[in-house]
Amino acid sequence: MGMGWQQGLVVAASNPLTITSLSDLTCKKARLIDRQEGTFSKVLLDYLLDQEKIARNELYIVNKLARTEMGIGLTIASCKADGGIAVCIGCKTTAPGFYPSDN
Repeated sequence: MGMGWQQGLVVAASNPLTITSLSDLTCKKARLIDRQEGTFSKVLLDYLLDQEKIARNELYIVNKLARTEMGIGLTIASCKADGGIAVCIGCKTTAPGFYPSDN
């Protein structure tokens, strides 16, 4: 059985802010790392924000765009952001700070 693609919220493995959802990013004033226009992660983030009725201006988005999914993880690992939306393979079982979206 192969591992398929998953998309969801990536946070630090220790998850010090106990972030498990996009709404946690707003109420805990957490820093979000975003992707550039046209990427699937950016489209997914906009879709999920719309589904949860969260406006972009309710988020603290760091002043840097990640160029890759790896960039999201590295930015979070270096404590320059608290969370981000990413697509990965096998994240549910290999990344302790990954919360898959239902979509």
